[in-house]
Amino acid sequence: LAAVVKTYRDAIDTYLADPKTYTMNPRWWHELGQVYHRDYCTGFYFGHPDAVSPNVTDSHQGQIHRFIGKILEVSDTGDHLVEIRNKICRTDPVEILSPGKPVIKSDILALSRPDGTALDQAQPNTRALLKLAQRFAVHDIVCKL
Repeated sequence: LAAVVKTYRDAIDTYLADPKTYTMNPRWWHELGQVYHRDYCTGFYFGHPDAVSPNVTDSHQGQIHRFIGKILEVSDTGDHLVEIRNKICRTDPVEILSPGKPVIKSDILALSRPDGTALDQAQPNTRALLKLAQRFAVHDIVCKL
């Protein structure tokens, strides 16, 4: 949900900044394509009956466990305390969704328990410290690439 809302917010803000020169950014389609979803359509807006039909093929795209967690705290040393919702490995590349900013890709430089014990992976329903290539903010979202 966070990825979809952020992408739509970027598109709306870009349009409102200059409606006359607005163009669709291909990055938005890429970001929406990464989210686990049924096929996108225009719905009933353009009067196409097929656009509001149910997805009978039940086709899905994207990654179902892409969402990793939300940043709860950021330490002075740049460690990010994250509430883990889906498994993450130390070697997984991630991207961070921050309000009003482009999506930023990052490697996990270190992964540990809140007490500092190093981890190779963090499991759902735990908290972990992620050392990332740059400093992010509380409430930013961490997603697996």
